Amino acid sequence: MTTIQKASTTHCDSDVQPSQALLAFLVADEWFALPLDSVRAVLAADILRTIGGNLDNLAGWLELQGQEVLVLDMTQTLVPGADSDAPQQIILLQVGHSLTGLITTGTSETITIAAGQVEQPSDSPGSAGWALGVCRADGRTITVLDPQMFVGSLCPA
Repeated sequence: MTTIQKASTTHCDSDVQPSQALLAFLVADEWFALPLDSVRAVLAADILRTIGGNLDNLAGWLELQGQEVLVLDMTQTLVPGADSDAPQQIILLQVGHSLTGLITTGTSETITIAAGQVEQPSDSPGSAGWALGVCRADGRTITVLDPQMFVGSLCPA
């Protein structure tokens, strides 16, 4: 075991916890995050093409390198009753072999937390099995979403 000592702080390599990078974003007044390894890009919402009709959770689509990508609106799913403000960005996720976009009304930021900092989610009715857990960072409580479960529940059948 290697011990590095500086001033009055001691750091042991065996105490280092693995970290997890997350993309955190605000929906209404609640914070959510996705594992950064599932995020392929964050795009401006002005490239969104709308779809006629009233399809639940479907905000539209975009074309990316010749591929059509569905873009889902997650606002009402995550925070029922929240105002659907003008979209600001699209989080492009890789779920399995497919790309899916998630529209958000706020901006996002990358945070890094200790892997052990994510606690088991509560069995609240709103989580619907999408939550990998809950963490606290910078004074915020953040629900970490499971990309596969979340996108799978929103995709139109």
